[in-house]
Amino acid sequence: MTEYEAFMENSETASQRSQEISENPIPENSIHKRTDTLASSIVDLGITLQRVGNTKRAAYFLKENDISLAVALRVLTQPHLRRKSNGS
Repeated sequence: MTEYEAFMENSETASQRSQEISENPIPENSIHKRTDTLASSIVDLGITLQRVGNTKRAAYFLKENDISLAVALRVLTQPHLRRKSNGS
């Protein structure tokens, strides 16, 4: 079972990871401006898939498009940690 499958099928693990992310947020000064517009577009599409479909579908989409687990977890479970849409 992949990490994505485990994440999606085990809500306790997802809750723990979400809590770990909340307890250790990304420092503001460590978020750099996106230079990879393809990855940015893929993440944006994943967020849209989550809104119109569901989180599992969005997670698989991000995985299949080589978005790291850390980024997928952040954008799908911690919307307040998402980068601004203007690329900052």
